[in-house]
Amino acid sequence: MPSFKDELKTKVPARYQDTPEFRILLKTLSAKRISSSGALKLFCDSEIGRCKEWLSKNKARETSNRFRKRYVQHWEFCKLIREKIVPYL
Repeated sequence: MPSFKDELKTKVPARYQDTPEFRILLKTLSAKRISSSGALKLFCDSEIGRCKEWLSKNKARETSNRFRKRYVQHWEFCKLIREKIVPYL
């Protein structure tokens, strides 16, 4: 039985595999121990929800912009994974 990473590499088109986000995704899969497409969808949805919640609680201030930027980048990364990679699984 092939691993989930191998399944991703065969099902996802090469144009998405060549992006830096795909390499980050592969590292995230092993760090978070994600082993199925359902778990990946759940991970993306929960991370997007967590980022939205944090951003709504912490409105923009001079001292928090650095942290807000990190959350927005993570939110955009999860949206990209959900929109570009998950449909191929």
